Amino acid sequence: MEVYSEKVIPSCFSITKSMDSQSKVVLTNILKKMEGKDIFLALDRTIDTLQRSMTAVLVVLLDG
Repeated sequence: MEVYSEKVIPSCFSITKSMDSQSKVVLTNILKKMEGKDIFLALDRTIDTLQRSMTAVLVVLLDG
């Protein structure tokens, strides 16, 4: 991917390490934008190639 994007791609370890702090910031921003508004919520549970359970979440603002 680095060849095509011309950017250094962080390792899986670096991404996983930063997810805890970054995910809290992202979720807080999403909650602020959606507070008091109608939403559509879809959940999809699956299992990855290592047999770990995963859930994908899709949230859409219903603003007309």
